Amino acid sequence: MIPRQIRLLAYLVIAVIANTAQASAKVFKLQGVVGTARIGMTLDITETTINLSTHYFYVTHLKDIPLTGTLSSANGEFLLILNEPNGGIFTLHYKDKGDHPDKFLYTGNNLNGTWSQNGKELPVTLTYLEGYEGGVPDRLYASINSESNEVFEARVRGFRDSVLSGDAKTATKFIRFPLDVNITGHQSLTIKSSRQLKTDWDRIFSETWLATARAAVPHELFVKDGMAMLGDGLVWFGPKGAQVINTLP
Repeated sequence: MIPRQIRLLAYLVIAVIANTAQASAKVFKLQGVVGTARIGMTLDITETTINLSTHYFYVTHLKDIPLTGTLSSANGEFLLILNEPNGGIFTLHYKDKGDHPDKFLYTGNNLNGTWSQNGKELPVTLTYLEGYEGGVPDRLYASINSESNEVFEARVRGFRDSVLSGDAKTATKFIRFPLDVNITGHQSLTIKSSRQLKTDWDRIFSETWLATARAAVPHELFVKDGMAMLGDGLVWFGPKGAQVINTLP
């Protein structure tokens, strides 16, 4: 027979593992504004603990600013206090609209509140984009290639910026040929060279596409099936650069 002490220890280990699994980190990605400035925010939360990966960034700079703080709730109302290193404070409220009092931030719901520092206060509105469990990985694009986040995103920005400036020659440096282009109306086009890209440039990059790309945030991109997405499917990037473009009328 197994000694009683060993059985008790085994039960304790199982209980600890079960509790750890139940308290897995949840990540919430949001975008919105502080005053008139566009920002993105990533919340990494385990129950009511704000984890170290929590941060935000200004779209004009794309530099992560770490955040620490607290999350509390009462009667379906959540209060999130987030502090940045230079003294800025987010005071954000969220009222559960999905009838999930034990959860935090569901699709379709926003965080609203203020950002304040040294007597200055600005309104804040943040919209939920996506969420997942398991915490924020150190390398966001590990399923695509072995590059750092910074190197991968620099290629994405290089492609977007060169297209926005109409520079076909530079844009080809950030493309993996052949490039698949899905034309509105279920047509498809395969771009096999930089010369062909220049020929079909206006057919691919409409004014609507360019305006949408200009508003897209080339940071902390959504990843699926070994590719990263800019905007709402405007461009999909693989390990060597842009692989798929979806046009807009």
